[in-house]
Amino acid sequence: MRNCPRCLFKNRFSLVPLVISLILLAMCAGCIQGTTETSSLNNTNADTHIFFNDSLGNRVELSQPATRIVAGNSAVAEMLVTIGAGDRIVGITDSVKSRKEILEKIPPGVMSIGTADTPDLETIILLKPDVLLLYGASSGHQAQNLEKILAQNISIVTLDCYKLDGVSNDAYALGIMTGNPEGAHRYIQFNRKYRQLVESRLSNLSPDEIRVVYAESESDYIILNRATGIGQILDTLHARNAYGNSTTYEFPRLNPEWVIKNNPDIILRKDELVSGIPLNATYDRIISRTGYDQVYAVRNERVYVYNNEIVGRPSVVIGLVYIAKALYPDRFADINPGDILNEYSREFGFYTNKKEWIYPPFDDPVNRSSPRGFPLE
Repeated sequence: MRNCPRCLFKNRFSLVPLVISLILLAMCAGCIQGTTETSSLNNTNADTHIFFNDSLGNRVELSQPATRIVAGNSAVAEMLVTIGAGDRIVGITDSVKSRKEILEKIPPGVMSIGTADTPDLETIILLKPDVLLLYGASSGHQAQNLEKILAQNISIVTLDCYKLDGVSNDAYALGIMTGNPEGAHRYIQFNRKYRQLVESRLSNLSPDEIRVVYAESESDYIILNRATGIGQILDTLHARNAYGNSTTYEFPRLNPEWVIKNNPDIILRKDELVSGIPLNATYDRIISRTGYDQVYAVRNERVYVYNNEIVGRPSVVIGLVYIAKALYPDRFADINPGDILNEYSREFGFYTNKKEWIYPPFDDPVNRSSPRGFPLE
């Protein structure tokens, strides 16, 4: 990295495979939403260099592909496997240790560095990575001991790999970084295909169709604003976040009175399913909150609990389709998000087990449109 010497590697590598990789990735660079990223070569000193942007928009320069990568968050580990570069992973976080679909596609015995927020410095040093991949500051997750890691002259690249507006750029970056352009290209094309499908269906929304959405985290009354993954999905769907335009990573705990006063059209509740409580139980608890019988979303049966696996991971475009159908059922009446999820599973090998993804499910009569302010009959 010209602006970050720690991200430069010393050894040269073959020019021919790199040129092929760059040509393929350059073909899909124009498919990336929200970036004008292009790869390039620097031949001024007979060395070959590759370029890409990280999730924060910083320009990164490498002099060779990374062969030893510590994946400092679960989303980047999943993305590496998705594009066919799982064999480059030498370190993971604790959150990956229970994910069989990742573990079976990376080298056996890969060590954990702890959590994304508090990675173990000694383990990272022991693994001797070419690159340590961490969340960007814009994700709200930043390693608490980042300065100590930097002091060890360890190359760090920040990639989130779960936000709708950045996942194609992140896949592109990893494709260049690992020399896996074909896998990155397949992922970017899939992402682009279904994002364009959703955007085309909403291109002529009328003002009366714009929804006000209260997005709640897995913790009661903790708001999810526009800076979050679900926040970017709502922006793409032209929905209004009930919390306004806040993009800071400060999520206050609201109260029932705030929700009742702001009277959202739709309530979305995030669920990680780590407690073993099914989505329908969370749904029943939310609609039974005191005073919620006054809220449009509850009166009109427009409350949804979603599994965050399809929103907080590289498969976020699947989450986009699910939430699009929840917000605009009439415009997506012919779209079955489950079919798109199955296509993603066949293509990339994730989400092959049947799970709850959203409640109520879309074959439930609860999922019907109704004008704002008029209860369903």
